[in-house]
Amino acid sequence: MRPLAIMTDLVRPTQHRAASRAQAAAFAELDERDRPTVQPALPSSATPRRCSCTHPLGQAGLRAVLAASVALSAMLIPSDGARAQALPPAILGGIPAAPGAPVPPPAGSSPAAAETAPAGVPASEAPRTAAAPADPEPSVPEKVLLEQATYWRNQSQPARAIQSLNRILTLNPSAGALSLLAKAQIDAGQTGEARQTLERLRAAYPQDARVAEIEHDLKVGQPDPAKLEEARSLAQQGRSTLAVQAYQQAFNGATPPTRYASEYYQTLGGTSAGFEPAREGLGQIVAVNPRDPRAQLAYARLLSYQEATRDEAIERLTRLAGNASTGEEADRALKQALLWLPDTADSQKVVEAYAARHPNDAQIAEKLGLIRNPPQSPVEVGGQARTTGFEKLEKKLYVEAEQDFSKALSVNAEDADATAGMGFLRLKQGRFEEGRRLLKQALELGPTDAEGIQSALKSTEPVSGGKGVDEAQLREIRAQYAQVSRLTRRGRYAEAEALLRRLGGSDPDWGYYLQMGAIQALSGKTREAEATYRQALAKKPGNAAATIGLAGVLLRQGREREAEALYVKVGDTRALGRMRAERLRSQARGVADPVAQAGLYRAAVQADPTNPWLRLELARALLRQGRGSDARTVMAPVGTDGQDPQGPEAAFYFAVEVKDLDQAAAFAARVPAGKRTPQMVALQQRVAVRAEVAQAAREMNRQAFKTRMLGLAAAPDPTGARVLEISQTLVGLDDRAAAADAVATALATTPAPSLQQRLAYANALAGADRQYDAVKLLDGIDAATLPRDERKAVSATVNGVTAAAADRLRLDGRYADALVQLSRRLEADPDSPALNMALARLYVSRMELGRAVAITQELLARDPADMDVRRAAVSALIAVGDLPRADAVAQEGVQGAPGDARAHMISALVAQALDDRARVMQDLRTARALSRSDGDVRAVAALEDAPAGAASVVPQGARWTSGRDSFRPGPLAEGASGRVPDILGEIGYAQRDSLARRLDRDIADLQDEVAPQMRVGLGFLGRSGEGGLSRLSAITAPIDASFSPGGVGRLRVQVTPTAIDGNTPRGDRLQRFGTNPAQAALGLPNGIAAAQAQEGVGLNLAYSYRSFTVDVGTTPIGFVKTNVVGGIEAAPLLTPELRLRMIAERRAILNSALSYGGARDPATGATWGGVVRNRGYAQMEWAPGRWFVYAGAGGGVVTGERVRDNRFVEAAIGASYGLYIDGPQELRVGLSVPYFDYAQNQNAFTFGSGGYFSPQNYVALQVPVSWRDQPLPDLSYTLSGSIGYQSFAQRSAAVFPNDRGLQALLSASDAGIPAIIPGKRGTGLSYAASAEFEYRLSQAFRVGGRAAFQHAGDYSEGSAVVFGRYLFETIQ
Repeated sequence: MRPLAIMTDLVRPTQHRAASRAQAAAFAELDERDRPTVQPALPSSATPRRCSCTHPLGQAGLRAVLAASVALSAMLIPSDGARAQALPPAILGGIPAAPGAPVPPPAGSSPAAAETAPAGVPASEAPRTAAAPADPEPSVPEKVLLEQATYWRNQSQPARAIQSLNRILTLNPSAGALSLLAKAQIDAGQTGEARQTLERLRAAYPQDARVAEIEHDLKVGQPDPAKLEEARSLAQQGRSTLAVQAYQQAFNGATPPTRYASEYYQTLGGTSAGFEPAREGLGQIVAVNPRDPRAQLAYARLLSYQEATRDEAIERLTRLAGNASTGEEADRALKQALLWLPDTADSQKVVEAYAARHPNDAQIAEKLGLIRNPPQSPVEVGGQARTTGFEKLEKKLYVEAEQDFSKALSVNAEDADATAGMGFLRLKQGRFEEGRRLLKQALELGPTDAEGIQSALKSTEPVSGGKGVDEAQLREIRAQYAQVSRLTRRGRYAEAEALLRRLGGSDPDWGYYLQMGAIQALSGKTREAEATYRQALAKKPGNAAATIGLAGVLLRQGREREAEALYVKVGDTRALGRMRAERLRSQARGVADPVAQAGLYRAAVQADPTNPWLRLELARALLRQGRGSDARTVMAPVGTDGQDPQGPEAAFYFAVEVKDLDQAAAFAARVPAGKRTPQMVALQQRVAVRAEVAQAAREMNRQAFKTRMLGLAAAPDPTGARVLEISQTLVGLDDRAAAADAVATALATTPAPSLQQRLAYANALAGADRQYDAVKLLDGIDAATLPRDERKAVSATVNGVTAAAADRLRLDGRYADALVQLSRRLEADPDSPALNMALARLYVSRMELGRAVAITQELLARDPADMDVRRAAVSALIAVGDLPRADAVAQEGVQGAPGDARAHMISALVAQALDDRARVMQDLRTARALSRSDGDVRAVAALEDAPAGAASVVPQGARWTSGRDSFRPGPLAEGASGRVPDILGEIGYAQRDSLARRLDRDIADLQDEVAPQMRVGLGFLGRSGEGGLSRLSAITAPIDASFSPGGVGRLRVQVTPTAIDGNTPRGDRLQRFGTNPAQAALGLPNGIAAAQAQEGVGLNLAYSYRSFTVDVGTTPIGFVKTNVVGGIEAAPLLTPELRLRMIAERRAILNSALSYGGARDPATGATWGGVVRNRGYAQMEWAPGRWFVYAGAGGGVVTGERVRDNRFVEAAIGASYGLYIDGPQELRVGLSVPYFDYAQNQNAFTFGSGGYFSPQNYVALQVPVSWRDQPLPDLSYTLSGSIGYQSFAQRSAAVFPNDRGLQALLSASDAGIPAIIPGKRGTGLSYAASAEFEYRLSQAFRVGGRAAFQHAGDYSEGSAVVFGRYLFETIQ
């Protein structure tokens, strides 16, 4: 398998690698000195041929000029041996140069084969591709100019490459020069010239393979530069699969142009299934272009990725390291390939050769030291001592043998073979009782040669007249077989096999063949193992162990009938079932489809029904499908009969996974303490902690529980499990601050935490949204020095914490920082799902949706059973608007895991995007039923395979965002943080809860949106002002019902009984009401106005669908004036962060009784007022990270009955920022500047005035602040307020603006009644405050309320409303 960690550097495009300054200077100077004064290129119609002496200089003169140029370049440019020497006399004298020396053949190949192999390629391994006809060996000048042209082309300077090639063509229009010229012309965009050159090549060399190559390049054309750069960037990041896709898009799906083929195939070789296609593609390139050193380097580098081809790669790279144009890069690639070699004697020769050329390379020196003197672990020291002990025992050096066996036992007191060796020694010393005891003890520990020990015990049993030892049996003990056994157990099969062959000698016995067959079978050499087992049976016919071994390898070859016959022969019919079960289990582990996987596991259980571990794996497969009941049925017989000692352990693991703490504790108690594995002990500790925390949560109120948890966090916690469990529980209660406090308490009492504690505490901090602290805690851990399991735990934790930290940066709008953080970690672990999911979320925020889709699709293809990945893939497809494909992916999940509640939640996500409310409800009902029937069994991390809590920071599914508009106008609107809902497992507090809790929250949010419901409320409003004029009080009792017709959109019907009261105008206020000013001007008494109180019922019908809403209704019927009102609003998302809101509406103005309901003139009985604002408005809203920025403008006209029309304009700009966001808690601060301007001042109550605030210039600077929280699962609230400075002006206005006769009467009157209402200016503070809450009394019934107060302009207003809401179709 290729080493993934360094693929980033290996796939970096070679075409754009910076050249050395010496090379660049040399080639540039050569260009300037040799620039021809006469264009030497032949006309395209001319037949290519070698240049005759008709050139002014003649052929000899040209050779002389080129020779001088070459001499200069040879001094400036590093060269191989041929060019490092002085130019041959034949060149200077005009005599054709001798062909270059052929490539030396590798060992075992013929010289003839070597001559036809590509340069730098062993002939025996040359790609089997039709190569170009070999060009004659170029002369030294031609060779130098070819390399010069290749250099400039690789430096993306095709014009200079063309100059060099044109010089070559004056001497020799070879196929190589013509083909390279055509390619350089294509690079320069000179397609017409390239076609002419192609025709010259075709005419002169019709069979040359490069003709087809150039035809392909002309057909494909130049790749998309943006896509090409994207592909290279992805390749440099180690994102090979995505880079390949980008390359293919750049090439329009075609085979890559030859110039880009090397970098493309290098990148393709870095993908999981791309090595062989890349090897074939690059092999064809080096066959067609045998003198292209860059292609040779790319091919050799690719071969170094795989162990099977690494030796060939080293041979190629060694040769290429001597090439001037590739030497430096080839040398680096060679060094890396050597570092990948195993630290064995087989690697010593090639590493020593490299070290001789690089004596100061520290890494190579260290590598060579490890090869020459491999370090020994304590186990290896013990094994060496044991082996030496057996050698000394054979030589009858009993004292030394005892020292060696004692040394081995001091390393491992349970070393079975060392114990046996000590037993044999005691028998040799005549201490028979002690010797027999030690041999029996060795048998219990599982020795290598149990049969030999049993024979020794039998031969030393007391017999009549004496006791003795069978010396022949003792000589048969092969001391070094223990070393073979040790290597086998460690998986070092090749070393074990080699050692055993040395031990076997020329005529090995049957035991040798038995052990060799087992090693070969373990290493997958089933054919060799079959032959070896048959040799064992030939030596010892009928041996049961050899027969069973042979049956096993036959079964693995699919030869079941032969295997079954052998099992029957030895009387072990159950072994056949075990072997079949093992084969089925291996197949199941390689299957991604969860249903097919469960089927294979079920067949395996049927073949071996008593194997508890098979049952556990089947149960886990069923849990992944959400089939908890079936999983429990499968595990029901495990661990209960008391016959299988491993049964309780398997049952314990299952109980932990389904969170059955009581059962887990019971099964753990059945496993003897001495046989509990470290994993089991760690899990048992977590189970105990979880039970303790759960009990405290049941018995205490919230504050007491928090205090208790912080106290427990201060207690000794050797593994960190207690604090992690406490922290996760507090996070589940939405108290992240307390969760972080628990970790801080533990760290305060543990100044030097262990690795296990650091991992647990880091996970706890990340779960509490303290990602930066978590990263800091993990700093300094050197994973490379840790054992494999600990390295895995560290990697999982670091990946999860890094992903969480990057998400936090992304939500803060720091995209570049987030990308840097992810890129660094992805270089170390490019396949991490956690990191890739975080990268996909980042791409969505950056509007690189295609990349996000590609990443999630790749993850889904890798693990289709991962529901979090599937939800991310679906969300990404929804983000790009590909709803049909999103639906298909969601339904695949449902079909694959019909019993998994999460699959139905994903289906509901698509249904919501399609606005199919009926389907949403159905999916949610199914999800709830499954979650309740099976319990929360799929959200538990595989604790035995991951560090404590490692899975807790891996982004899971997001809390469902309800239909409440997250882009409402205004800087303090709900959801103003601008997060894109449901995209790729958004980091948030709900994701760390259990699956059941997540479902409850998602369902609660969704059913508010989709369930039929009725709401009844009671509202109050009071507005300051003059009694009978601007003062207003109102009471409303809104009743509305809503449902989703046909499951599409939502229809709302509202009836609002309303009563308003503006008091009765009296005194001077009466004289300013209606036509009374005219009455006074005529000397008539004022008309007596009735109380400005009205009652009526408002109606409204509204329909919403996605981001579109339309409504129509009336102001209260029964008022003096009833108006038709309504509006249309469209708010499409242009990007996940950018929304355009457009509004066209006609709305009543609730400033006074006159403006809202109209009034009746006390003198004439005529009615006027009842104004409405006819308005159009557009607003752009941008929400990156924690920011919300908006800017909008609009205008319209206010109209009313017998009221003069009043045009207006308005604008607003503002922003807000989430200063503190911790789960449901959010503190947001903003800045806003509203502006509006009316053509007329209509803030009067005479006949023709509208009675509403209408300044001619209003502007304010406001600082709004809001805080929201959800302290209890069923209670949420929001507090908000603002303070600012306002300035406005109201121009003077006519008393009767809409009646010239009455206005003229006032102007002519000498009764002292003013005809003009004076203007007004005002400045000062504006402020507002509000509070709202909602409490869920039951699944179906909620209550809530809102209270608000504001002061703006020249008025103050307060309001309050309480309501009850009932849902008719709750999801129980």
